[in-house]
Amino acid sequence: MSSDVSSPPAPAAPAVRPLWPRYLLAGALTLAFAFPWLALLWYRADPLTIANESIAYRFLFSERLLHGERATVWVLAGFLTTAIQTTGLAVINGIWSPSLASLPLRMHLFAYGYTGFVTAVGGAIFFRAAANRRLTVAGLLLLALPALGPAYATRGGGFYYYTLPDYYHLDVLLTLAAVWIFLLLWTREPDAALSGRRLFLLGVFVGVMCANKVTMATLGLPLLAVPLLAAPLTRAKLVRRGAWAAGGVVIGFLFVISWFYLFDFAAVGAMFSTWLATIRNPGGESNFWSTNFRGHLTGYAYGYVGLFFLLTLAVAAATALARSTRRRTALVTSGTLLLGGLAWCWFIIKRPAGTTFFEAAVAWFGLGAMALAMGAHRRWARTAIAVAVLGWTGFAATTFQGRRCLAILRESRPWAQAMWRLHRDLLMFAAGRPIIIVHPRNEYGYGGVAEFLLKGTADVPSWNVTDNGRPILERYSPHTSFRNEYGGPAPDDPYPAGAVVFWVDRPEFRPLVRQYDALADLLHDPAATIRRWTIWIQGGRTVLHAEAVLTSAGGGTTAPDQPPIHFGARRTDPTTVVLTWLGDGISSVEIEFRRDAGDYEPLGLANAGMVEYRVGDLAAGATYQFRARKIRPGWSSAWVEITVPPAGGASP
Repeated sequence: MSSDVSSPPAPAAPAVRPLWPRYLLAGALTLAFAFPWLALLWYRADPLTIANESIAYRFLFSERLLHGERATVWVLAGFLTTAIQTTGLAVINGIWSPSLASLPLRMHLFAYGYTGFVTAVGGAIFFRAAANRRLTVAGLLLLALPALGPAYATRGGGFYYYTLPDYYHLDVLLTLAAVWIFLLLWTREPDAALSGRRLFLLGVFVGVMCANKVTMATLGLPLLAVPLLAAPLTRAKLVRRGAWAAGGVVIGFLFVISWFYLFDFAAVGAMFSTWLATIRNPGGESNFWSTNFRGHLTGYAYGYVGLFFLLTLAVAAATALARSTRRRTALVTSGTLLLGGLAWCWFIIKRPAGTTFFEAAVAWFGLGAMALAMGAHRRWARTAIAVAVLGWTGFAATTFQGRRCLAILRESRPWAQAMWRLHRDLLMFAAGRPIIIVHPRNEYGYGGVAEFLLKGTADVPSWNVTDNGRPILERYSPHTSFRNEYGGPAPDDPYPAGAVVFWVDRPEFRPLVRQYDALADLLHDPAATIRRWTIWIQGGRTVLHAEAVLTSAGGGTTAPDQPPIHFGARRTDPTTVVLTWLGDGISSVEIEFRRDAGDYEPLGLANAGMVEYRVGDLAAGATYQFRARKIRPGWSSAWVEITVPPAGGASP
């Protein structure tokens, strides 16, 4: 039987908006994020001169780890950065064997490869976010704040950090990832709690962030607050969720540290005490508050970023108070954002430095984006997001000093070429003789190979090159030692005969020969051989004067048979003695010992440049005598002796 009554038509499915406009936006954001890396490639910028200290620590620390060194290599920040870089350098070294000839190429690949990796992951986050229809266009625009704000809204000050092969760029990427994950968590259904496995994985991510810089915990706390407080919430559930998250944080953190040490777990434990002591006293710039603070606050607009963060907190607070659901989660999350932002003020006080201020700006952009994300479901909050993004875009367009930033990259290549020529000339002038490089203090840096090798091969946090980093130093500058004002042989101490003494004068400081009489005496020796260089750098705006002096056979001021001076010994614990002396920079030191007036036995050989020797596994109740002498090919000095009484005894 048929019926004339037709059934009502099925409701039309809601129109699905195409994704291509979102992908177009993601492409634009990726291009802006990649611009610093593309500029590096375009100008073939050289990390030796634009990032001398960064490339020294990152590249040479990776080389030392691959060479077998372990717990004596550590970093105050950037364990994840160096772990990634060491893996990359292992691949590079598998193709180009480590040598002085391949050093510039491998450094370029190391720096470009790392920066390109960070850029590629950032682009992947933009496109992954664009593919998620749950995120609104306002949410996508929020990602621009932590990714692009630190580079373009700081008058070019932050752009520099995007070009360094250091942890700062990775911190930006991790902040971008944290904001993206926060958006995903906040747009979930109110009662959609995370499973234990996902909470653990979120904790792993937070632990990985903290392994790159412990202060990244300020971004991890609000990230964890959202799923921990998800409804329904009971005390038992909170404890269980907290356990999953905390376990992930610990695993993520320890995994990165273990990766840094190539999974040598003994080295992980040995490093922690030294690292934690430095964390408690991280140092800083001595003239920060008197000279640099105001310039960073307004000159680089970091203060404006802090003000922006405070304004976004008002949006977060208004959103939290206006909610009918998830009010508790919103209020607690807003509190964690406030604590995180204020913590960065304390970090700047604890370690007053321009780098800390930049890191604070990155965190404030990230925390501010999270605060705005909390209200993205409301029209007025989306308007606030649009105003924030457009406001910062306009500020960047009118204040970004792009020409200056690009000029630094463009000028770095000829500058670095001059520095590599200078190093090769120095090695040829020395012709296998010992080289003593005078580099008084950090502010005397000039982007040269010598300071790159000094900082990258010295024991952290000193400028003292010992057996730890010396194999790498010998690879790139044989028979080389350094003199500075931070310890060991000083620039004004006597120089030995038959060595090449090298230094570089910067125009803003008095010439070193007017500061150190020992250098002036070398120049006044009529039998000395002198080589001079004049080098124009920074597009011809700065001139450097370098000098190398081959001391004459009679020009040394140390008697040829003089043993190691200031030879001393001290017990650091009942079974350990540390021997110390004032080295001359070119002589090895042979050490022997005897117990309770027995016969002398060989103990060890300290390479040139070493100024101490640690002796362990001694008997606490025995008396020991140590003697040392300087040796060089075909020559040795007289012996000098010292007696070490039993532990607790009086010195003779």
